[in-house]
Amino acid sequence: MNPEPTSPPAPIRPISRVAWAVFAALLLLLAFRLSALESLGETLSQKQNRLAAPSDLTQLPDIGPAFIVFYATLSLLLAAIATFLAAAARAVSWKRLAEFLLIVLILMLALTSTFHAANRFSALVGTADLAASLAGGWTILLLCNDRLLGDRARRILAAAIIGLCTIAIAKSLMQYFIEFPDLAQFVKDHRQEVFHAQGIDNDPVQQDLFLHRIASNEVSGFALDSDVLASELIPAAALLTLLIAAAIRWFAFAKVSAPLQTARTRDTAHKKAGGATQIPPQAIALGLLSLLAIGALLVLRFTDSKGGIACALLAILAVAVGLTAKNWLTRHRRALIISAAALACLVPAAVILYGRAHDALPTKSLLFRWHYWTATVPIIKQSPALGVGLNNFGDYYTQFKRPSSPEDVKDPHNFFIRLAAETGLPAATLIAILVISFLACAMLSKASAPNEPPVPAYKNLLPILLTSVLLAAAWAALHILLAEPINTFTTLLTTFYALLAWTFFVAAHILLNLRHPVSDAPLVSARTLAAVLAVAAIAMLLYDQINIALVTGPVAMLFWILLASADIQPPARPSSSAAKHVFAGVAAALCLAASITMFIVVAIPCFSQSFPWDPAQYETRYVKAAAQQDTAAASRALDAAIDRSPRDIELLLQRIELNRRLGVPAAPEMRKILTLDQSNAGIRVKLALGDLGLPPAERLRALQEALKFDAALDPAEAKRLPPQTIAAIESNISELQRSSP
Repeated sequence: MNPEPTSPPAPIRPISRVAWAVFAALLLLLAFRLSALESLGETLSQKQNRLAAPSDLTQLPDIGPAFIVFYATLSLLLAAIATFLAAAARAVSWKRLAEFLLIVLILMLALTSTFHAANRFSALVGTADLAASLAGGWTILLLCNDRLLGDRARRILAAAIIGLCTIAIAKSLMQYFIEFPDLAQFVKDHRQEVFHAQGIDNDPVQQDLFLHRIASNEVSGFALDSDVLASELIPAAALLTLLIAAAIRWFAFAKVSAPLQTARTRDTAHKKAGGATQIPPQAIALGLLSLLAIGALLVLRFTDSKGGIACALLAILAVAVGLTAKNWLTRHRRALIISAAALACLVPAAVILYGRAHDALPTKSLLFRWHYWTATVPIIKQSPALGVGLNNFGDYYTQFKRPSSPEDVKDPHNFFIRLAAETGLPAATLIAILVISFLACAMLSKASAPNEPPVPAYKNLLPILLTSVLLAAAWAALHILLAEPINTFTTLLTTFYALLAWTFFVAAHILLNLRHPVSDAPLVSARTLAAVLAVAAIAMLLYDQINIALVTGPVAMLFWILLASADIQPPARPSSSAAKHVFAGVAAALCLAASITMFIVVAIPCFSQSFPWDPAQYETRYVKAAAQQDTAAASRALDAAIDRSPRDIELLLQRIELNRRLGVPAAPEMRKILTLDQSNAGIRVKLALGDLGLPPAERLRALQEALKFDAALDPAEAKRLPPQTIAAIESNISELQRSSP
């Protein structure tokens, strides 16, 4: 936090006003993204249970995918406007255009993978999610240029991240102390009704897992998973460490410089205060953020995410060491970065060598990860160039996973491995290059964004306060309308969240803009802030090597925005290159065209539930027709759903059940399921225990595999078959062996 020299401010131009509007809109989108509960749709069992009675035959909204696509549409639109503004301001460098080209190539490969995927709709939604995240990062990359919004936007962004994390922390504390105890009591009193609503009436394994999740008290805030919440809190931990350290440093400077003030200056300040002793706003801000830091650490503990806690503490330690040994780190920066890069290569190599030597990793959690990763290798080999499509991993995993691995995961819990499996090796390589490009500029560049000279506090803060109030009100309105049931309680609670976020945003903004009491230079320099944002992004990426958050999902955009905001380029003169100006215009036009195309071709049909690739609409038709006992319509709808999601085992099980009612042989569907799932005993018991349509030889093989797969599981695993089921299997095997020629 060494003082930086100030430079004259850039004049406020109409183009800057538009840029601020784009910046504010992106912050609002990020806020809603991080605080809206997402769903990719109900399971078929849940739909069936909701439509069990004729009075319930209403339309079942499935706004999860539609929301994601619409969100991507808005993100691309904001990226287009930001690119037009940067082109007009001659603020786009060749490096930026090269990064834009990388983004275009990544999205083109992901889109090509979509057409190659088994479930093209899930892959398309995943591609839209990835596009939204990359577009958000690109927008911030342009807006934080010194010829547009510069360092001031970066500081507001950092304060906004703290404000948004405040909402997640408040929601999590409410979950832990209020919602979870109430939910546990409700489940205890209405267990069968809850199982029915979840579609797990006849699945003891899923019932045990559901009850375990309820009893674990692992908070998730507005995220679907506690690990995702832990990833979201990592940047908050790093930024809070920076601000608390800056405030302590400011008070130390103020105490030292106080004797230098003249008696007349002190008397004037006392009269302005009305003759009373006032608590400085810096002290209030420090107190608030210290409480928030305690809350963040408490919530991290409540997530029970060991990796998230470790990476958050690592980020805190890195920031603390960086602030106390900044000069030494600056002198040895290149050597440290080279060492870190070498470590980043050596650690994965060591993990792979250890895993191959022992066919395991040291802890149980890491052992599960090793199982996920090794099962992903044949998936990558199956389609190394294009992958299997984003969000399609779960449909392939059971075909290749080990029987000893109890979980049927939808994600391999590793950023780069998931990208390689779902988008292909070329796309994963390009994303790695893009990440390295951002981090290299953040860590190696000596550039420093210009700092504005001191201005009266009310003139500096008033526009930000007014704008942030409007954004908080807009978030609250959207949240009430789209993400919560509309009633008095949710309205008051959402308003409370908005006020809380606004309060901590203001506190963070005050400390981010602290200046030395004597020299008036900023205590948190542009380079320091960029380095902390980079540290936060690195810690999130490190955690995502065993986590599930950053490829798609709400935290993904936060990650790319952190990377982009950390990338500071040196202040440059306006470019006179005609070619660069043309390429910037083409980039803006591409973003705009992508936004319009996605809105017309994908978003509108998704909201109207008429997109031709979407199997959910046909699932709903099937459930309705089955409830009305219209067998012909149910059969047509189910076939249409299976055509769009051919590897969905739940749909194939429904096809088998329907075929039995129609008197149609179900053996082809059974064989397909046994091919798609080559690791679970339960599915073999369901298909082969009793004469349900498979030939005797295939039944015998399936039941023998069931015993083999069950024996591979840990004896304490809840997924193990009960003794009575094993006895029934052995009896069936003996009978089949006696009857075989």
